[in-house]
Amino acid sequence: HLGEKIDTTDIDENTFPSDPDIKANFYRLYGLFLEDSGDHIKADIFIEKAIHLNPNRFSNYVAKLTLIEKRLFSYPDNSQRLQLSQELLGEIEKVESKFLEYGDIGVRNRAFLNSKKLNAFLVQENIPEFEKVSKDTFELLMMCFFDRQIEQIIVQVLQFVLLPNTDSTRLLEYLKITDKGISDDL
Repeated sequence: HLGEKIDTTDIDENTFPSDPDIKANFYRLYGLFLEDSGDHIKADIFIEKAIHLNPNRFSNYVAKLTLIEKRLFSYPDNSQRLQLSQELLGEIEKVESKFLEYGDIGVRNRAFLNSKKLNAFLVQENIPEFEKVSKDTFELLMMCFFDRQIEQIIVQVLQFVLLPNTDSTRLLEYLKITDKGISDDL
């Protein structure tokens, strides 16, 4: 059932499929469940195993970034948060470098990675970088197929940045042509 906690106390890795790509999916998903249960160490281990088994799967790296980002907002200590924001930016840079080796990582993936950068810059209170990345992200978003993920990133950008009139008009035109419903947040 949705929202139901997954029991992570007795994960048996021996029951995971032997195919490395599928096994990596199990490690990635269980890594996220372990993070939600508070077992950060085992979550990190599982995500690293997923990356090791399938180093070319972008979603394995997304999971790693998600773990860091969740921790970024869960720690009350500002020095820990600043350290995690630097770690997040460093990991994003590694992901960008890795996947740019194969060519362009795509507009959607760049917008997604930028959304993670925005959270790091927000914690660092680095307003110039936040504004620069927000503008870049908005341009990327206008090239993406509109769905829930893109809508969430648009909302994230609009929470902190006032769009110029021309961009506001572009956004409204973009939203008019979508066949998806728009949430109350937007």
